[in-house]
Amino acid sequence: MTYKLCKRLAALGRLNHDMLDVYYAAGRLTGSEYAALSALIRTEGSETA
Repeated sequence: MTYKLCKRLAALGRLNHDMLDVYYAAGRLTGSEYAALSALIRTEGSETA
């Protein structure tokens, strides 16, 4: 559920690495989910920059 929420937030440009780190540290995301979302944030960020 957290992964889906984060994915949606990333698509809207509302997720940043600090928020992602908090979810990961709290155990709400797995390592593979964190990596996928991190890559998505970089992709989204590079398109707008």
